[in-house]
Amino acid sequence: MQYLTATLEDFKTLLNRVADGFETREAFAKALGINSSRLSRALNTGDFPFNVTNCLRLAKVSGESATEILRAAGKADVAALIEELYGKQSTLSADERQTVAFIRALPREAREGLDGFIRGLAAHEDRKDQRRRKAG
Repeated sequence: MQYLTATLEDFKTLLNRVADGFETREAFAKALGINSSRLSRALNTGDFPFNVTNCLRLAKVSGESATEILRAAGKADVAALIEELYGKQSTLSADERQTVAFIRALPREAREGLDGFIRGLAAHEDRKDQRRRKAG
């Protein structure tokens, strides 16, 4: 039972994070095809469990992984079946997928330059971390 409680809290957290991306809670409810009072109960208390259809709608409007949403909603069996049928989905957030799409749209030379810049930045941060560890 503790797993179920943690799962519902995870779902409530996920739902609130997605809701923050909408101008109003009413707009979020409309996008999901549910009424505002049901959404409020789900956001505030976790008392309104989402069915599979509503979980998939949430995935569609948020850009989040459908299987991750299903798992957070306590529907791990459905998530596992979807992955068995269609393979695992990306674990990237909607923002991360958008960034990847922007990078893919760049010309090859620009992608290579960006790759070099990011690798150089990561190496610089690694060196800073190493110096901190030595000093600490």
